[in-house]
Amino acid sequence: MPIAKPYTDKQAEYCNRIFAELKKGVVLSRQNLCSLLGLQYNSSTDRIVRDCIAIISERYPIISKSNSVGYKMAMSIEDAEQLKNSWAELDKKIKALQAKKLPMIKFFDSHKINITTT
Repeated sequence: MPIAKPYTDKQAEYCNRIFAELKKGVVLSRQNLCSLLGLQYNSSTDRIVRDCIAIISERYPIISKSNSVGYKMAMSIEDAEQLKNSWAELDKKIKALQAKKLPMIKFFDSHKINITTT
């Protein structure tokens, strides 16, 4: 999976290695992925792995849940139910983020500020 800039060469290397493992159809924890990358697991390396998963999941269907043991690439119809669960979790997060915008909208409205985002 070619990772395009603006990512660093090292990040692209990490993401490509993670992608290669995920293509095998196995469940991989963040600790497993750090080990695969030759990194000792800690909060910084956990962030590296999560960033790569985020990049990969913009292009491929990745099964993940907050309370899950890891990540898996959906490869067959047997993965559909777990992928639906991941979708539902994303919808829940989107709803929570939308709720956080409401006070901001009220603020802008009360000050007659027109806000547009891209």
